[in-house]
Amino acid sequence: MERDRTTTFAATILIIIATLFCGFNPWLQVDKPRSIEVLEAAGFTQIKTTGWVAFGCGKEDWYRTGFVAKNVHDKPVEGTVCCGLIAKQCTVRF
Repeated sequence: MERDRTTTFAATILIIIATLFCGFNPWLQVDKPRSIEVLEAAGFTQIKTTGWVAFGCGKEDWYRTGFVAKNVHDKPVEGTVCCGLIAKQCTVRF
């Protein structure tokens, strides 16, 4: 009985730690509204965000939002909007 409690307690702690890690990990953050604003300002249309992107941004980027859209020449493009948390501006990467 004591072993079951210990196992349950350990599993609960691991779940809490994993949840906190995913919630505060800078590489798992998405900022859809800011990304759409940046893309619209750059002339993109028909913007659809695709969620978090693993690669393509720098280590100082907090938000990594994938997207598909049409560029100023009405051609389909796919890329990532990389944004810093406070001071760093957003960049669009393809």
